[in-house]
Amino acid sequence: MQVWPLMALTNRHRSWDFNAVGVLLQEAKSNPPPDSLTGITQLIPKAWFRCIADRINARCNTRLTAVDIRGRYRRLEHEYRKFTALITIEGFFWNKEEGVVLAVESK
Repeated sequence: MQVWPLMALTNRHRSWDFNAVGVLLQEAKSNPPPDSLTGITQLIPKAWFRCIADRINARCNTRLTAVDIRGRYRRLEHEYRKFTALITIEGFFWNKEEGVVLAVESK
């Protein structure tokens, strides 16, 4: 069982720039967490988040921690699930050109 320190609450407002989020997404795609098939973030080893934090810090000159990475990863994962649930509802679809979700008005 992974225990996360309560100090994580003090790091939750650490600033993220657009490049750091991009690097997180690139690293997660190229080096997925070991338990990615389960879809449960709590099962991902803390060492994976530390490794991603080291890579982001090296590329973006930041001082993010594994706790910061885990929090952002979970938020992105949550937003992705909400997005995919929305576009599977009849009448909603993703417009690639404009980058927005559109709804078809039904009569």
